[in-house]
Amino acid sequence: MLPMKRFFIVCLLLQAFNSNAQSLELGLGGGFSINGAPSGGNMVYTTDESVVNYSGTMKLLYMNRSGWQFGLDGHVVELSGKSSKPYVSFYSQDSVGGDGKKFVYAKYAVSVAAVVNKMLPVGKDKFYVGLAVGYAGTRNNTQERKSNESYKAPDGGKGMVLGGQLGYIATLSEKIALNVDVAIRHYNLKYDEATAPLVVPTESLNYKILSVPVTFGIRYYFFKVNHDVVPRDYRVRPRGRSLY
Repeated sequence: MLPMKRFFIVCLLLQAFNSNAQSLELGLGGGFSINGAPSGGNMVYTTDESVVNYSGTMKLLYMNRSGWQFGLDGHVVELSGKSSKPYVSFYSQDSVGGDGKKFVYAKYAVSVAAVVNKMLPVGKDKFYVGLAVGYAGTRNNTQERKSNESYKAPDGGKGMVLGGQLGYIATLSEKIALNVDVAIRHYNLKYDEATAPLVVPTESLNYKILSVPVTFGIRYYFFKVNHDVVPRDYRVRPRGRSLY
């Protein structure tokens, strides 16, 4: 009977480990973003006034028993701003900027990053902080310029994205929580088929730009087991007594 007892003890210990271990969640959210001016490249048209743009996010995250969270974090934002300084136009003899209109670097900047977060419990809720590294691509319809747009960058920028995030998760139930998330995403964008405006001799366009998306959303837990849950049959017994 001794081997059988040991087998049951091992099973109970494994169950206890798993009960303390895991959650898998899907997050969706939307909000606003603010970005800085292009830097570190050859983008001549730069901004000196920030504007509020849209942002959206989708996350798929797994948390282990130690409170570390790993997964994928996707963002989509607009990258744009305004310039109080007028520039010679790349399109015509008219100038761009200095007119209260936007420079749109990307109507859709889509990034997917691998993230690692440290979760810090606050009662039933959680605060988290983490790092991100991934890849981004941008889309811009340069054939259409709206009345509030002074310049639109070429379509097709892509490159690495680095950053971090912090946020708060407010638990509503075993399956649902609310989430506020503040991220920092630093894009290094390069264009294979577009040249930098006003640069002679011509060069492929490239620049870096920082965006701060703030999103509000919901978390859905496919499964979640609290860290303090212990199986009913896993009880500490005085030394010398059998579990059965």
